[in-house]
Amino acid sequence: MSASFRIDPHSAPTVPAFPQLGAAGASGEDFLPGEYRLIEKLDQADSFELWKGVDGNGRPLLIKLATSASAEASTAFAAQARVLVSLTHRSVVRLLGHGEARDGRAFLALEWLEGYSLRRLIEERGAGMPPTDAIRLLMPIASALVLAHDRGFVHGGVNADAVFIEVRSDGDVIPKLIDFSTAKRTAPSVPPTPSNLPLAPRSNEPTERVSTSVDIRGFAATIFYAITCRAPFDSRSKRAELVPRTGLSQRDAVLWRILAEGLAPATSARFNTLHAFARELATWAELRGLDADVTGSPISVRWLHATAIQRPERREGKVRS
Repeated sequence: MSASFRIDPHSAPTVPAFPQLGAAGASGEDFLPGEYRLIEKLDQADSFELWKGVDGNGRPLLIKLATSASAEASTAFAAQARVLVSLTHRSVVRLLGHGEARDGRAFLALEWLEGYSLRRLIEERGAGMPPTDAIRLLMPIASALVLAHDRGFVHGGVNADAVFIEVRSDGDVIPKLIDFSTAKRTAPSVPPTPSNLPLAPRSNEPTERVSTSVDIRGFAATIFYAITCRAPFDSRSKRAELVPRTGLSQRDAVLWRILAEGLAPATSARFNTLHAFARELATWAELRGLDADVTGSPISVRWLHATAIQRPERREGKVRS
């Protein structure tokens, strides 16, 4: 059983893959190299500007442009580009190009997405999703994160703003993992020895190394929020304590146990890998008759009956038979 998960495309706002954007005027400025052209400035943060742009065929793009031509900004943008180049996955925002504008500022050219962030979706609903809908929607994000970890990267900022729901003209939805500005290299799983010392990082890749457990907790918190419309931790407490007032533990004790392990404050108490976390979620989904995620990828085949070698087709987001 897998009920159709659809969103009315006419109710979906057309915004690029970053939250809380507002039009900030238009510009005919044309100083990007090659075929890219800036059309309209959308928003500005401390370290970057967001523009709507077009390529040589007139197709829309999202241009992320550094606010300064500093070496620090160039290094940061090059690091983001290197991560995205490594992650060809249906549920990862696509990098279409990168380089420097004529004034020396670094830029990224990203695919233009129509839809909204997961946070906006939940806020506009005014309530969380049924657990089955939330798991179907977010399992493709688990697949994207597993690929990132396999490639040696941690996203580092998984939350309801970093998950973008692309809404297509036919109402189909594709969840996308976006904004890799916080990405880091994964920490080694064993202490380095002379035989396994990591290679020196390239100058344009993240150098700080963190544990993949950061993404495990972030993903668990994102699922929790999608279901309950609440953060999983009490912001009033100095300790990271689970919020007890959602009732999820009473409604679905099995799912609560899985999420609680993913949310455990102590790294040692969490799942060892995101793949192990996803397998538990897939087992829960199978017991409830869910046969496919929101993109149509079979959940049990992907997570429960595939070997480590038989992982999903990463280029198209499909499962190989």
